[in-house]
Amino acid sequence: MTPDSKISLSSLGISLFLCALSGVLLALSFPKVSLWFLAWFSMVPFLLSVFASQKSLPLRQTLYLGFAFGFFHFLVGLYWVDIVLEKYGGLPVWMSIPVLILLCGYLALYGVAFALGVRFFHDSMLLPLWLSLPSLWVVLEWLRGKLLTGFPWNLLAYSQGDVGWLRQIADITGAYGVSWLIVLVNVLLARAFMRRKDLIGWLCLVVALLASFWYGSKTLSSDFYCRDTDLKIVVVQGNIDQAQKWDEAFRDTTIEIYRQLSLEAARSYKLDLIVWPESAMPFFYGFSPDLTMRVDKIIDEAKVPVLFGSIGIAGFGKDAKSLNKAYLVEPGGFIVGDYAKEHLVPFGEYVPLQPFLFFVHKLVPTAGDFVPGRSSGVISWKDEAIGMLICYEAIFPELARNRVLHGANMIVNISNDAWFGKSSAPYQHLEIARWRAVETRRPIVRSTNTGISAFIDPFGNIVSTLGLFQSGVLVGSVKPCSAQTFYVRYGDVFVAFCALIMLLASVYSLAKVKIKKSA
Repeated sequence: MTPDSKISLSSLGISLFLCALSGVLLALSFPKVSLWFLAWFSMVPFLLSVFASQKSLPLRQTLYLGFAFGFFHFLVGLYWVDIVLEKYGGLPVWMSIPVLILLCGYLALYGVAFALGVRFFHDSMLLPLWLSLPSLWVVLEWLRGKLLTGFPWNLLAYSQGDVGWLRQIADITGAYGVSWLIVLVNVLLARAFMRRKDLIGWLCLVVALLASFWYGSKTLSSDFYCRDTDLKIVVVQGNIDQAQKWDEAFRDTTIEIYRQLSLEAARSYKLDLIVWPESAMPFFYGFSPDLTMRVDKIIDEAKVPVLFGSIGIAGFGKDAKSLNKAYLVEPGGFIVGDYAKEHLVPFGEYVPLQPFLFFVHKLVPTAGDFVPGRSSGVISWKDEAIGMLICYEAIFPELARNRVLHGANMIVNISNDAWFGKSSAPYQHLEIARWRAVETRRPIVRSTNTGISAFIDPFGNIVSTLGLFQSGVLVGSVKPCSAQTFYVRYGDVFVAFCALIMLLASVYSLAKVKIKKSA
């Protein structure tokens, strides 16, 4: 081994450490640690390492840097996947850990793609790095939400949920606009360490932050055409142990828990609606006569409509499949409307690519595979239109947007986060939901089995919550809203703009490389 190779290996080791450190610090900016300020500079060591690799390290080593950054970022942020697989999915640790590693390895490829962009995008008078790199990050986040069924968990913006004025721009750009600003700051700081002035970039940053602050402050003082009249809604959190939830011997106890909590709330408040969580009734509602009658009797006793999750059936006989459904039932057993979950959880509710992954078992012990529903996701009720999001669907901005485009004036998110235990995942899931409220300017009623249930206003403020593993009710007043935001009307226009920037930067960089080779 030559002295030069020893220096190269030493430089690579230090760079890998710095990139892993960046990934870890970035992960700590998300709930439940929520050190949100770390996001604004935690990427700097990673960026400096990749900038330096342009001259001192081969291309393949730059790939290692991007992988180290992405892998450790997702490993720290998604460690709870092992809890889901091992504790609740029944996988032995020698299988759950490799699955977690494989997931983080896949997600780390987005870090690799970003590292390649850092290395190959070059400055020009038209497209400086402070413009092209944030745009690349946004496009990669958008792609992560689309490819292989999509997994847009912990987008960079979600670290900033507690910064009230900043998150308000999401009704224009979606959450991606905040992600863009965070990467912009990191790029400018890294360039400052390299003694690059980027005066125009800093000026643009100041203008963008001032405009965001002005817009956010102005928005927080508006009402977004929400009605003056309130709906009094109660969320029931049964806190049913996941190990007992599908146990037939515990089914009667489950129904009784929801009965007692619901009737107590109905006697204490003048209610318009009661909301139970996803799969609150662990049987086939409408197909199990005795159990269905017991639920209908509870609704009759409460004298209040109940929106709840249960299991439905699609098809007949051997072809019958399960649906993850929500039902809105009024006293008298009248079903006002229902909704079948359209975006299912891979490996939880169905096995993707079954011909190739025939050896993979589902984590949910129900009869047969779930199949996706096909509807607008809106339940019409009296003068209201309720946009439904079941569990995992809250992480997809396009689903909430589609509900509002179909007339929803409020959103109800029912979920069963018992899978996550006491990890950071329930806090992250709640954080994600609040961004759907801002993007659509719709109040969100969130009902979960074991927490965190919540009422979220159209500005993304978490008005009230019922904590993890508590049994009880949460009462709130909800004002349905009718205005359509820019984001709802036009969708991911900001992402399209970023894609155009990235395309131009790519063409410029490739042209520069070609000219250099020709010379």
